[in-house]
Amino acid sequence: MPNEKSTKHTPTVLVSACLLGIPCRYDGKSKPNDLVLAHNQDFTYIPFCPECYGGLDTPRPPAEIQADGTVKTKEGVDVTAAYQKGAERAVSLCRDFKIDYAVLKSKSPACGVSSSYDGTFSHTLTARPGMAAAALQEAGIITFSEDTFDPQIILTPPSAHKGEHTMLYVTIETASCVGCGSCEAICPDVFTMNDHGVAQATPEVSAEHLSDVKDAMKMCPVNCIFVDED
Repeated sequence: MPNEKSTKHTPTVLVSACLLGIPCRYDGKSKPNDLVLAHNQDFTYIPFCPECYGGLDTPRPPAEIQADGTVKTKEGVDVTAAYQKGAERAVSLCRDFKIDYAVLKSKSPACGVSSSYDGTFSHTLTARPGMAAAALQEAGIITFSEDTFDPQIILTPPSAHKGEHTMLYVTIETASCVGCGSCEAICPDVFTMNDHGVAQATPEVSAEHLSDVKDAMKMCPVNCIFVDED
């Protein structure tokens, strides 16, 4: 349930339930995050666990996304349908509650924002978001992991009139960047590659670049570009 608030408006944010201390992970535990919890009074949090909404038990056998896109446990049990159901429910909740932002548990086959385990159960990450995270991104929801969560981006007051945005605030999850250079090729006024082959973004740019920035977001193979419109 959303936490109780004062009468002032607070942004509504979808949050992986385990980050709020709810024991819903595959191992029956939680992963409370201090930064997320510290901003409990600034946002209306909607706790969400895609696996639970998909009908899986807690605890449950760990699962990973396979090379063919299915989700299976280490024993080979196919749980793709449950993950798809959870992903669909995540998008539905955001539409129902008019949510624009989500803070999701990193590396998860459901919630990993830019990467997840590669399906070999060897603790090896690959540049592929979890199933629910990918669905939310496709729906236009701005997604953070607990490591990239920036409350100030969400708290920045929106334009008083929709469609009259004047500035864009662009961030890159540099730890996930694979250096493909597509963002720089699409929008060199905003994106550049540094000496280490990692993309950098001008953090505050004119809204005239919105279309190009969104194209760069779509082309990013690891979904590590984030933008907020003011």
